[in-house]
Amino acid sequence: WGSVRRIDMEPATCGDPDCQADHGMTGVSVPDDVVIRVAAGVEGAAALARAETFAGRLSQMAARAAAL
Repeated sequence: WGSVRRIDMEPATCGDPDCQADHGMTGVSVPDDVVIRVAAGVEGAAALARAETFAGRLSQMAARAAAL
């Protein structure tokens, strides 16, 4: 879905072990997982079945979109 991202940041460095300069920051921005949790014991078996159907359809649509 692209709406959730995680950014891992750290101080940038150079190869000189004696360098005292501030090289700023460096980092990586990566998509983060979206988690949907449904428990049959809490929401009921019908809700779990609907969630499984949703997950299957979402997976199919994502595969189709990736193939375009």
